[in-house]
Order: sequence, then structure tokens, then C-alpha cells
Amino acid sequence: MKEGDILEAEMKENHMVLKPKILIDKIPESEFELSKQGKKKVKEALKDIKKGALK
Repeated sequence: MKEGDILEAEMKENHMVLKPKILIDKIPESEFELSKQGKKKVKEALKDIKKGALK
């Protein structure tokens, strides 16, 4: 680790555990567009998640 790194702090028993993390910028929806096939796959995946049908 070095100065400026992002850390997650967690208490475990009587110890503080620090885990290094990486931040990823979120892309605004206005900057990307899924194809019709991509939109269909996302829609199907969300349905499967709601049904609990995950592999």
C-alpha cells in the first residue's frame, strides 16, 4: 500500500482489518448504448435473477 490508496476498514473481533480497494468510474448511460441483442440479454438475465434461476 502507498499513500493515497483507498482502503476498506472492517472490525473483526478486536482487530481492524484494512483492505485495499480500486475505484472504477461509472459511465453515464448517455455515453453508451446496448445493441438490441445486448438489451434482450440483459432483460433475460434480470428476469432470471428475479426468479432465482442463477447458475
